[in-house]
Amino acid sequence: MRRQRARFGFTLVELLVVIGIIAVLIALLLPALNRARQQAKAVQCQSNLRSIGQGLLIYAGMNKGTLPYGFWGGGGGASGTQWTLLLMQALTGRGGDWVDASVSGQNQSRTKTLFHCPEVENSDTSVNESAIVHYLSHPRLMPQLGGADNYATSLGQTRKLEPYRIAKIKRSSEIAIIFDGSLEPKPAGGMGPVGNVPVANVLDAYRMYYDSFHVDKPSNAFSNSTSVDLTPSASAANLPFLNTDTPSNPLNARFRHQNNKVMNALMVDGHVQTFEMKTRFQSDFLRGNINVNPQF
Repeated sequence: MRRQRARFGFTLVELLVVIGIIAVLIALLLPALNRARQQAKAVQCQSNLRSIGQGLLIYAGMNKGTLPYGFWGGGGGASGTQWTLLLMQALTGRGGDWVDASVSGQNQSRTKTLFHCPEVENSDTSVNESAIVHYLSHPRLMPQLGGADNYATSLGQTRKLEPYRIAKIKRSSEIAIIFDGSLEPKPAGGMGPVGNVPVANVLDAYRMYYDSFHVDKPSNAFSNSTSVDLTPSASAANLPFLNTDTPSNPLNARFRHQNNKVMNALMVDGHVQTFEMKTRFQSDFLRGNINVNPQF
């Protein structure tokens, strides 16, 4: 007698049960995968900042211990530049200003990607996009040139903002010098700082410039436990834009990682530190992490 091979198959109920189990497994695994992906991006961001710190040391070694300035708009026939381009020049010998960065191809180089946070989508690397930068500099340690130092003015001195010498910065392990910054979409693509100025001029609601809204001098309260004010201004109308990438939150610190709760920062001594948003209005990024001693 010929043996007839038995045929086996799934019933509809069994198939639905298998599909349901797979769906449950996916639901359980996706959050873990998302967290792993976010953590990987945060680690890459930290690696970028460590490399930037090495670039700062190289630049300072070539310039008598002085840090690069944050931004200069150019003038008198000279092309403008910023701290990212000055570091690229120190690291590779090319890209010292906007023209050279474009002509030499530095804006499309691997070096330029050091200034692109992996958490930010659409990082334009066009030849003319020197402004596509995702990190901002401390507005007093690496300032935008041309402005008056209002803190010095309050002491009866006339002084322009200028970059600090590393050796003059006290509490170097506590002071953040480069950190995740607030951005805006650019017309040609990519994300960059508002006004193309990679300096955190609005940090702590302009407190670092000692304006009329904040009477505390920037060298005071080194151990102050108060969180840095991330609101762009004192206006309540700006509160919806707190910790966002829009023109309404310009040149500010940005808690971008781990679902907008974590910020990476390069400290003056070279280590990278993470800061967390505890509530919508409070973080562990304290005024003691930005208040610096006057350089005179």
